[in-house]
Amino acid sequence: MAGISSGGGATANLGATYPDVFAAIAVHSGGEYGYLPQLLGESAPGPDALAPAPDALEPLSEEELSFGELKLPHGLLPKGPDPEEQGKKAFQAMGQYARVMPTIVFHGTDDHISDPENGDQVTQQWITTNNLASGGDFTATFEHPSSTTNHPAGRHGERPYTMYAWQDSHGTDVVTYYKIDEMDHAWSGGTPGSIFTDPSGPDASEIIYEFFMAHPKPEPAGEHGPLAAAPQVTLAGLDQRLARIEALLTATTTSSPQQAAGTPEPESGDE
Repeated sequence: MAGISSGGGATANLGATYPDVFAAIAVHSGGEYGYLPQLLGESAPGPDALAPAPDALEPLSEEELSFGELKLPHGLLPKGPDPEEQGKKAFQAMGQYARVMPTIVFHGTDDHISDPENGDQVTQQWITTNNLASGGDFTATFEHPSSTTNHPAGRHGERPYTMYAWQDSHGTDVVTYYKIDEMDHAWSGGTPGSIFTDPSGPDASEIIYEFFMAHPKPEPAGEHGPLAAAPQVTLAGLDQRLARIEALLTATTTSSPQQAAGTPEPESGDE
């Protein structure tokens, strides 16, 4: 499953609550699991809320309505809470279906809607979740990626970007993070002239497709695989999950956001 912006946050949530349904996830310019920012039109948050309300916004112009080029304050969706704590919560949400969830993340460093630190945080959150779900097979840390590859700007205006990868003990990429230099809130490598796309970035659609093809869904129950002991999905089970999601959406945070970890330091030499 893949999503961008609020769809990216929804993808992170669904990856944790339905690990037996989705083989892998791709979060583009979104937030980590359980991130509940104040959205436009909502009432002011309490003293323990994640972020202050954004300044009042002017009505959208015809240009903004036509092309989606919204003139919004930088960081309308500020960074979320402590990604390690959210990673633990995501693992708990997996329940009896807990397993490693292959994750690929894209985020621009000049995103004026979703704070660029959200890219770091969603990456660190899924590293934490997968550490807990792997049974010791995946022990990577955000600060020490298995590989770091720097791609310079292209001759035809392609944006430079850095790709980080965290692998398990078998050398398989479990979490991958594309940080695109100076890209705004847009789908990387998207069609020119479309809403919220940046054709100068790496082709996220192709990269995500290849990542998904390399990470098929584990074998179903009854076979020899990570989900062999998991029971079949029932209507009662689905009702319970929907109740958990509803509780997540209506809950308020009980702690203020903590400083996210900085940009990971390369463990291997730049390529």
